[in-house]
Amino acid sequence: FIRRGTHSFTVIRRYYCSTSSTNGGLDTMSNILHSSLKHVAKHGWTVEALAQGAKDNNLPPTAHGMFPNGGYDLVHYFVDQSNKNLAKQLSERRDQLVSMRLRDRVAEGVKLRLSMIGPYISRWPQAVSLLAHPANATSSLKLLALLADEIWHHAGDTSTDFSWYSKRAMLAGVYTSSELHMMSDTSEGFKDTMAFVDRRMDDIIQFSRFKRDAGMAVDTVVDMAARALPSHGSMSSVLRSAALYPFTPGFSRPEPPKN
Repeated sequence: FIRRGTHSFTVIRRYYCSTSSTNGGLDTMSNILHSSLKHVAKHGWTVEALAQGAKDNNLPPTAHGMFPNGGYDLVHYFVDQSNKNLAKQLSERRDQLVSMRLRDRVAEGVKLRLSMIGPYISRWPQAVSLLAHPANATSSLKLLALLADEIWHHAGDTSTDFSWYSKRAMLAGVYTSSELHMMSDTSEGFKDTMAFVDRRMDDIIQFSRFKRDAGMAVDTVVDMAARALPSHGSMSSVLRSAALYPFTPGFSRPEPPKN
C-alpha cells in the first residue's frame, strides 16, 4: 500500500524473476535490466537488448529468458524507475515548488518526467506500442495512474471531493498526449512539447475549477489530445483508456483524503 495522509491504495509490483525468489536473484535481474538500458538505442526494447545487458553482467546472452515478457519487462522497468526518480526529484525540490503556482508545479512534474524519455526518444514509439498492447495494458495503466497521483501529490493537491479523481484522470491523459507530441517534436530541447504541456495545464486548471463530472473529464482529455495531435488519431482509444482507467471497476483506486 501507498499511504498519503489519510488515503491509501494497493500497488501491484512487477517482480523481475521467474523461478528465483531470492534477493540475489532479484538483484541479478535488476542489474541486467539496468545494464540493458544502454543498449536500447541500438537494439530497441527487445530481447537483444536484454541479452547484451546479461553479457555486461558476465552472464550468457540466454539469460534474457529470465524475463518472460521480453522487451515489455525492460520498458516496465524503465517506467517504474523513472517514476521513482521523479518522486525523489520532486521531493528534493519541495522548497522551490512551494513558491510556484499550482499549474506550474503540476507542469514541472510532467516536464521532468518527460525529460527522462529524451535519451530514448528514437525508440519510444516501440515502447508505447509495448505499453499499449492489450496483454500489457492493465500493468501499464496502473503505472500511469500512479504517476499522475505522484505529480498531484507533490504539487500539493488538497482536494477532498470527486475532483481528486478527475484531476488525476485528466493528468494521465495529458501526460500520454504529451508523450505522443514529443515523439514527433524536432525542436531543440523539445521546446514545442514543453509549450504543449503548458497549454494543457491551462486546460486542466480551468476545467477542474468548473467541472466535476468524470465522464466529461474523459471526453475532454481525448478531445484535447485529438485536436493537438491529428496525426495520432488512432491513439484515441489508448488516451481514453488512460483517462478512464482509474474509474473502472477492476482498478484498486486510491481514496481521496477525508476532511
